[in-house]
This record gives sequence, C-alpha cells and structure tokens, in this order.
Amino acid sequence: MTQTGPRYAIQMAEALKILKVSRKTALRMIDKGELQAIRRRPGPRGAYLFDEDHVRQVAARRAEAALAEAEALAEAAGVGLVEANATTPGGGPA
Repeated sequence: MTQTGPRYAIQMAEALKILKVSRKTALRMIDKGELQAIRRRPGPRGAYLFDEDHVRQVAARRAEAALAEAEALAEAAGVGLVEANATTPGGGPA
C-alpha cells in the first residue's frame, strides 16, 4: 500500500522553529515556492499546515547553503573554518 499524504502535518509555529526563520520569511518562502504548505485553513488569516518531512528537508538545504556560503567567504578572506571536532586553544578536545 502506498502512502498518499504527509506522514505528519505541523502548524506554522513548529515549522518556524525547525526552519529558524520568522513568520514573514516563511510567508515569503511560500510565495517563492521554496516552502510548500499542504493546506491552508479557510479565512483571511487561515493557518497553514506543512508536511514535517518537507520542512526538515528545506531546513537541511538552507543549512547546507549557508555553510557553503560561509566557506566561500572564509576562503575569499584567506581563513579556514574550524571543524566541528577541533580542539580547544589549550590542546584538549572541544
């Protein structure tokens, strides 16, 4: 049996936490097609619902793009980014 809908629908507030963006930015992302709402409730201020998996995928793509941009800026400035498993200035593990 195939699944036809999202596994788990979340509201805007949870999507904002996952994406780490403001409501205004999320609405711009929806308008640009970067973020897809699975449903909007009726009314002029109808709440959006999102597929949690889609929101997490969008958040991951945004994080990857931000890291790539930071690496490019660091390279252009002639400095390297510190790896996540780097040691502290005293020589011990971070």
